[in-house]
Amino acid sequence: MTYKNFIKFVLHYPVQVIFSACKFLGIKIFVGRLYTSRIGHLCFNAENWIAHTECLGARTLTLFITDKTIANTELIKILKSKKSLRFLSHRWCFLYSIIAKNPKSEYLVDWNIAHREPNLVSKQSKRFNIPVATVDLFQKLKARYSTASHHVCFHNRDNAYLEKSKLIDGNFHDYRNFHFSSFKAACQSISELGLCAVRVGKVVEVSHHNFSYLDLSGNNHSDDLDIGAIGTAEFLVTGNTGLSQIARLFRRPVLALNYAPFRVSEFFALSENSLLIPKKVYDKKSSKLLNLLEIMKLADMFNIHYSGDFFSDNNYHLIENTETEIQESVMEMHSRLKNSEIEAEQDSFIDSKLLTVYAVYPELKRLANELNIRISTAFLTRNPYLLCFN
Repeated sequence: MTYKNFIKFVLHYPVQVIFSACKFLGIKIFVGRLYTSRIGHLCFNAENWIAHTECLGARTLTLFITDKTIANTELIKILKSKKSLRFLSHRWCFLYSIIAKNPKSEYLVDWNIAHREPNLVSKQSKRFNIPVATVDLFQKLKARYSTASHHVCFHNRDNAYLEKSKLIDGNFHDYRNFHFSSFKAACQSISELGLCAVRVGKVVEVSHHNFSYLDLSGNNHSDDLDIGAIGTAEFLVTGNTGLSQIARLFRRPVLALNYAPFRVSEFFALSENSLLIPKKVYDKKSSKLLNLLEIMKLADMFNIHYSGDFFSDNNYHLIENTETEIQESVMEMHSRLKNSEIEAEQDSFIDSKLLTVYAVYPELKRLANELNIRISTAFLTRNPYLLCFN
């Protein structure tokens, strides 16, 4: 028996006694690992677990053991506003190991709950508020650049953050990438509407583009500015990335574009009133573009732990959304949030076209009915082949 295992063995019984005594006194303690190096896990898993403990009808205290890296330190401070939630540094991993000796321990954070898909947590009232000082910091900075009172945040996913942070998990993530330059027309349209376009992102591959936006990425980034910008935005435009979970935490809608794999269960992790656009998929074997139902069935086959490029290895080519497709969907998103009744007739028409998909994926209909999360009408109209199922 190694020294570490011996210590765990010795401490296991005393820890169980302490936790049992706390339970007897009316406080249920949970211990879990939280992957704080990933912004998505930090927000999504923490709030899902909090939502669960609120339904237990008892006082609880959750101790989350963090990674060495914290994706956003300001978010940790905000999450700490819940007295039932506390964070311990990675040096406390031994405590988690002691509890995890019994995978079915009642004191262990249940990952199936913390990472549950689908769920309706984003439909619940906002649990966390952005500090006034954080909002003021962002507003003062924005005022130097634009007189606009409202703004839209833009973010593209690339490999820069993972590489700089050395967060190499052995999984292939390139299928989620796309280029910030594809936002050019959308940023211009947003400016013409009298709104401010804001770029966010901690680390970026390409730091400058020849169109107008307030740049809070790269060297201009700070954790509190990310929260101030995204948490008060009209909406966030991004892809399949954890940054969308900041928007969800503060109940800001998301235009989730260039999405791959297009898996329905993942969309319940988005904020209410969000909009979806998949990456188009070209099948090299049959020399054709897949329709929406085929894209979703392909997503069912996808495994994040597949050792390689799942799409390329299976003779599929992912096609990024065009600048025009993004611009039209951004305009649609803005219109929906300002004039929801205008979109109702178009939604009804698209729903009639999606009946074939709804029959196979009823959760997609549930998304629309319960969270008002839909596939972009503008995108489907521009690409009618997506709705041809014969």
